[in-house]
Amino acid sequence: MSIIQIDAARPTIESETIFSIWKFPVTNSILMAVLITLIILVFSYLIYKKAKLVPQKWQIAYEWLYEAISGLIDQLTGDRAITQKIFYLIAGLFIFLGLSNLLGYL
Repeated sequence: MSIIQIDAARPTIESETIFSIWKFPVTNSILMAVLITLIILVFSYLIYKKAKLVPQKWQIAYEWLYEAISGLIDQLTGDRAITQKIFYLIAGLFIFLGLSNLLGYL
């Protein structure tokens, strides 16, 4: 035994099980992921339905987010063709993780 070693209980990093569906545990992490996905889908649907040639507030925010992420990926790849191929994967991950971090603070 080392001088620095301390005997203590190790913390667990398991998610809290809220309920089960046919022996499948539904945890707080799964519920948060579903909530974030629903928020993204509803927001995207509303933007899609209300898009106009002269943009309004929400459409301006959406277009700004699109351009910001596209520009970031362009800087990283250095090629517009590669950016167009991987944009939706990277943007989806960026938005999902960003929203999950913001909602994690609530």
